[in-house]
Amino acid sequence: RYILRKDPAAMVLVTTFSENLAADLNYRVKPLMRPRELERCDTRTFCDFGKETFDKVRPQHPRVLEAVELHDIVERVIGDNREMLPNGILPEFAASEFERVVDTRGLATWASYRDAVRRGVLRRLSEDRRLALWKVFELVREDLRKNDLMTANEMFWDLASFYKTNPSLARLYSHIVVDESQDLCEAELAFLAAYAQGPGSLFFAGDIGQRIIRYSFPWKQFGIDLRGKSKVLKVNYRTTRQIRSMADRLMADKIEDADEIVQDRRGTVSLLSGPNPEFRQFDSVEAEIEGVAAWLDKLHDEQHVESRAIAVFFRSEKERQRALSAVAKSKYAKAVAPPKLCAMLDAKGLEYQAVVVMACDADVIPSHERLAEADIIAGLQEIYDTERNLLYVACTRARDYLLVTSAGIPSELLLDMSPSGLAPCRG
Repeated sequence: RYILRKDPAAMVLVTTFSENLAADLNYRVKPLMRPRELERCDTRTFCDFGKETFDKVRPQHPRVLEAVELHDIVERVIGDNREMLPNGILPEFAASEFERVVDTRGLATWASYRDAVRRGVLRRLSEDRRLALWKVFELVREDLRKNDLMTANEMFWDLASFYKTNPSLARLYSHIVVDESQDLCEAELAFLAAYAQGPGSLFFAGDIGQRIIRYSFPWKQFGIDLRGKSKVLKVNYRTTRQIRSMADRLMADKIEDADEIVQDRRGTVSLLSGPNPEFRQFDSVEAEIEGVAAWLDKLHDEQHVESRAIAVFFRSEKERQRALSAVAKSKYAKAVAPPKLCAMLDAKGLEYQAVVVMACDADVIPSHERLAEADIIAGLQEIYDTERNLLYVACTRARDYLLVTSAGIPSELLLDMSPSGLAPCRG
């Protein structure tokens, strides 16, 4: 609003990485604007912005894949050529290496992949093993070209190159505000840096402690230096003091990113207060399902919480059935608008009066698949940090009521959140 009123010619884009967040931003921005200001302010996902821009500068481009489509293709090609993988390298690791390193960084040649540095990694694959992997990655790219397809990151790298070589070309937006910027990847940031014209044209809002999708990387290499230009907000208006204080135990008081910018989380205050969050450790999955259903029934009978104000989160799709079963056994089973069920990765930007975080078992979070990448794709500490951030995000989606459960051996992360320990629960 400040930009639009200060500069009558300004065009502002407010963007973020998911549809949920973009819809929420649009809902919150509209009441702040005058009608004429809204005409000069757009809200959309970063990927949609990229695709619309790409359509204009490269009208005949290949079809840009959605993330899930790319993942399926990568898994198929690598699976079909698993005999080419080095000994001890699983197809799952190779797929993650392509998506998280090769595609994200825009590594187009064997030399660039061979020399790629990974932050925090203590050991590297030998050059022979990396070369064997690269030959498989070339097959993935051949498959994409044969079918006239490209990845979203390839699109962003192409856009970055286009605008970098056309610095005087008029841009649709004079200013861009990026929400949840901690989850930008190298390709996206490169595009933003090339698109921006002049100081003050980019504004980033984010929280290092909520980085859940991408690994950390230095922004300075793209000409974006936030040192001395950032500020940590200390007022929490979304969740109660009790829930925030519990979730904060997952985080260090000070967090440092790849550019050595320190975020000091001390001194944060919450405007809301409510009941303490609950932790329940069950002997079995069946007991956990019964216990969650009973907790939901209590919300229904005593707190009269509407079904659409409730969410049940879990680490991955592997645990969805546990959440479905718990809701099916509760008094919310036949609700017209049932409680929201989704994986933790999709919880960003969502807000609910009551939240259940289920299946926080020792073999579920931290994810064993992610830990398998330790010291090869990323450092062990960074992987642990993103898993902590994921649980933090899930828990802080709750405004008033929070239940966190496990079956069997609980995750070590729950012990960090509950200093008094986890009391076993039979039902």
